Amino acid sequence: MTKRIQAHVERCPAGNWRGRVRAWIEGAVESYFAMSALHDVVIYGSGQPFRNAMTHSEVTRHLAGLISDGARAGAWKVDDERWLAVMMF
Repeated sequence: MTKRIQAHVERCPAGNWRGRVRAWIEGAVESYFAMSALHDVVIYGSGQPFRNAMTHSEVTRHLAGLISDGARAGAWKVDDERWLAVMMF
């Protein structure tokens, strides 16, 4: 799923932070619908509550990295990119 999302993000210019976040979200939605059966087995089959699974997932860490990169570039201010990523996803 992360590879599919990253492909969407890479289509945006490096400095277009809002576009990159939008592309991330679009990529995540498209990836979910393309892989929903596998996604549900991985997430719900882990036995953890959904919120716990998302807090530490690779896809959430990927979004947190994008948010952090945008903050370092001065596109926005964020207190906690990991929790923002969890809420966004």
